[in-house]
Amino acid sequence: MALLPGEEQLASLSIAAFERAFCAPTTLQVAKRLQDYASNLEEMPLAPVENASTGKTLDDMYLSDDVRRLCKQMLADLKAHQGGMIDWAEVPSSLFLSGPPGNGKTMLAEALAGSAGVKLFTTSYGDCQKHGHQGDFLKSLAAKVEWAIKHTPCVLFIDEFDSFNHRNKRDRNSDYIVGIVNTLLEHLTRLNETPGLLLVAAANHKDMIDPALLRPGRFDLHATIDKPTKEGVRKLLEMALAMDLPDGLVGDLVNGLFGPSGAEVAGFVRQAKAAARATGAKLQEQHLRDTLPKVTNPFADPDLNRIAVHEAGHVIVARHLKRPLPDVVRLTNSGGHVASPRARIAALENTLDDVAIDLAGRAAEEAMFGNVSAGAAEDLLYATEMLFAARNHWGLYDDQLVVLPADVGRPVETEARVNAQIDAELQAQYQRAFEIVSVKLDPLVLLAGVLLEKREMDRAALKAFFEGGISGMVGQLSDGKTETGVHPKDLAE
Repeated sequence: MALLPGEEQLASLSIAAFERAFCAPTTLQVAKRLQDYASNLEEMPLAPVENASTGKTLDDMYLSDDVRRLCKQMLADLKAHQGGMIDWAEVPSSLFLSGPPGNGKTMLAEALAGSAGVKLFTTSYGDCQKHGHQGDFLKSLAAKVEWAIKHTPCVLFIDEFDSFNHRNKRDRNSDYIVGIVNTLLEHLTRLNETPGLLLVAAANHKDMIDPALLRPGRFDLHATIDKPTKEGVRKLLEMALAMDLPDGLVGDLVNGLFGPSGAEVAGFVRQAKAAARATGAKLQEQHLRDTLPKVTNPFADPDLNRIAVHEAGHVIVARHLKRPLPDVVRLTNSGGHVASPRARIAALENTLDDVAIDLAGRAAEEAMFGNVSAGAAEDLLYATEMLFAARNHWGLYDDQLVVLPADVGRPVETEARVNAQIDAELQAQYQRAFEIVSVKLDPLVLLAGVLLEKREMDRAALKAFFEGGISGMVGQLSDGKTETGVHPKDLAE
């Protein structure tokens, strides 16, 4: 009798199986383990382990209105299907989540399963990859898919989805990725067709994923889980602290914690509670105040003033050029941010407008303070890349239709010519932005002052700011100052 399984059976085992087998103290016991594993592959731990229930539901999470609506829709459709009211083919049962880490994508999958009252199974690219080469990877992935299909109703959560990147990315691992992505496409179709199975995937970098994986039929619903808004920070604190806080303290905490991820806000609460336990007392206001400086690194007032002017500059120039107002402008302890829509069709005129808007923050700093900071580095990068594409990719200039790939080495003379062309356009658009903000210093200063006070303005708030007129906005500030006592004109001092 052969002690070892046959070659075909051995090939079907994962690397994890061999690792466990070779932990046996004798060679006979190693062979016995391999024989046992091969004779009953269902005992192999390839299937996703059911996650222990955390008891979380959607009501325990802060979610944007759009994300909450999508999740409620999925739950309502699942219930309607279970009640025989709709066919599963009519249900959008797959949700793709993207956004920076630490803001609740994994927790949302847990809460979705908790709200539905069904099992949650999880897996990830890394979880499959640890089983070994491509064959083991695909076998592990197939086992997890089969396991979820057999245990409906359930939620299957696939993390690290951005590791399934483009099949057309040519490198030494390209054949490996092509095989995995093609197989995953087949699995996603089956998962979507399985009644009672809600599919959720998450990634930090959506742009890295093969587009075929994200199309309707693979993922019908898409949502962004971003860092919490100012209102989101307030709600997170209320939920985590489960205590009534004085209005003044809420303002201090929200402004101090606005900008970090939801996980960092939760970390602040844990530290404050730990500080309270160390004193043998219940959590008090002073514990929160004492903990805040330990977890935040706020800008000094002069730096925050400069950031406010910088972000206001982007908005003022966008308004002057009759472009859509930003979706949101934020001023946080980690910096400023303006989320502005881009033109859907890139023509030369609106591309140059976008470049001028990108450079407006730097121009506003120079107009207000007489110098500039390194805060415009990212803006300069975006503007440079856009102008390179306009001239060398999109053919928007009449004097050149040749396409020059951005990542290919070029002769020194060509590189110098390309750089000179782009720099000349950058200088022209920077001067254009500077002239706009220079003649609009009053609204620039006032908007910067309101940003310092509010810390966050969405499109509706920005529209109200401009439609109310400068004199109207000044009238809303006591003695021409914000509630924090900052007079907009003081920004220049």
